[in-house]
Amino acid sequence: MGGIYTLGLSEGTMITNNVIHNAYDFANGSPGIYNDEGSSGITMRDNLIYDVSWAYNENHGRNNTLENNIFAFCSELGVRHPLPETGVSLNFNHNIVYGTGTPLLVENSATM
Repeated sequence: MGGIYTLGLSEGTMITNNVIHNAYDFANGSPGIYNDEGSSGITMRDNLIYDVSWAYNENHGRNNTLENNIFAFCSELGVRHPLPETGVSLNFNHNIVYGTGTPLLVENSATM
């Protein structure tokens, strides 16, 4: 489901200083970091994610923070934010998203 997969409330969790690459699931895609089904309160900082299906996916989360990450050369998408919760869902600060020929940000898409 991803290089790093989280599920549920995780207040105070830090995901930092990782290098994630070459993660592919050809049937469903595979993100570098996948915050699934209410993963909330997580800070993801100083990660390098490249050559994956997509860099980041958040599904029904709150108060997550992505900052100072590099996301590059994703085959399908850069950052995917399909089903945000009400209120502050994702703080996206000082990241680099780089690619050619693929969308860099997809929001509010109910498809997986």
